[in-house]
Amino acid sequence: MDSLNKIWKASKAAVLNTPEIELKVLEATSNEKWGPTGTQMKEIARATYSYNDFPLIMNTIWERLNDKVPVNWRHVYKSLLLLDYLLKNGTEQVINETRVHMSLLQSLTQYNYIEGSNDVGISIRERVKVVLDLVHDNKRLAEEREKAEQVRGKFEMAIGSEGSPYRGSGGGSSYGGSSGGGGYGGSSGGRQSYESDYTSGSSGRSASGSGFGPGA
Repeated sequence: MDSLNKIWKASKAAVLNTPEIELKVLEATSNEKWGPTGTQMKEIARATYSYNDFPLIMNTIWERLNDKVPVNWRHVYKSLLLLDYLLKNGTEQVINETRVHMSLLQSLTQYNYIEGSNDVGISIRERVKVVLDLVHDNKRLAEEREKAEQVRGKFEMAIGSEGSPYRGSGGGSSYGGSSGGGGYGGSSGGRQSYESDYTSGSSGRSASGSGFGPGA
C-alpha cells in the first residue's frame, strides 16, 4: 500500500508538473510517522537562498499550516518543525515572511485534535509557541542563526570540496549570505522519528513583511 501511494503521488506530481523543491517540502511535511529528516531540511534550507525556490517553499509551508483536516495534523506539526529549522538556517527572508503570517501561527495556539488516546493538539500548540517565541526575540534569533552558521562551517570543513548535494532551480540567483544546513535534533539524515515528541505532549525548547504574500 505504501509503495502504491508513492507511485500515485509521483504520477500526480508529474501530471501537475509540480516543481522539484515543492515536492521536497511536501515530502518533508507528509503524513508519514517519520521526518522531516536532517537531510531533507538541509536541502530545503539551501534552496531558500534561491529567488525562484523561496516562494515555492514558503507558500507550501503556509498551505500545510493552514490544513484544516484533523487527520492531517502531521502536515501542521512537521511544517512547524521545518519552519523552526529554516528560521535558523535559511535566508533571513524566512524571518520576514514568517512575520507576515503571524496571525496564522497565532491561530495554531488553539489547535485541538485527539488521535486515539493521544492529545496530539498539545504538541502543535507547544511547537508553535516555540516558533512564536523565537520570532519575537530578535536577540535569541540572531544567536540561534549564528550557532547554526558555526555548525554549517564545521560541516563544510569536514566534507572539504565535495560541494552541495542540492542544485536549486534559481539559475544562479540567490539571496545574500551562506546557504543553510546545520544539523537538527541530533540527526543529519535518514528517517528521524518525532513520535516520542508528540506522544509525550512536550515539544522541547531546543528544537525549537516582506515576502511573497500568503500561500496559494
